[in-house]
Amino acid sequence: MSEGTCSRRCAGLRPLSLAINGPQEAHWRAAILERLGALRPGTTICPGELAVDLLPEIDKPLTVLRPLLYQLAEEGRVVLSQQKRTIPWWKIRGPFRIRRK
Repeated sequence: MSEGTCSRRCAGLRPLSLAINGPQEAHWRAAILERLGALRPGTTICPGELAVDLLPEIDKPLTVLRPLLYQLAEEGRVVLSQQKRTIPWWKIRGPFRIRRK
């Protein structure tokens, strides 16, 4: 285990996380928006379900995609909600839903 990682699992996810939130970010942003665009207008999806759809081979893929989802929310490209109320990404605590704006 290298310095700066909390576990072997974390160390294993780091390269993928860096790729998704780095050089391949445009690809993943487009994939997320395409998947959300396929939903009926106003329909939400569980971000965990979205992450599994995009990264089926990864255990707990939302951990990897969450920063990108928050970035898209900050830019106003997607809407995050809890209990059917829109909520800023920094106030998310617990389960939430996502839809394309």
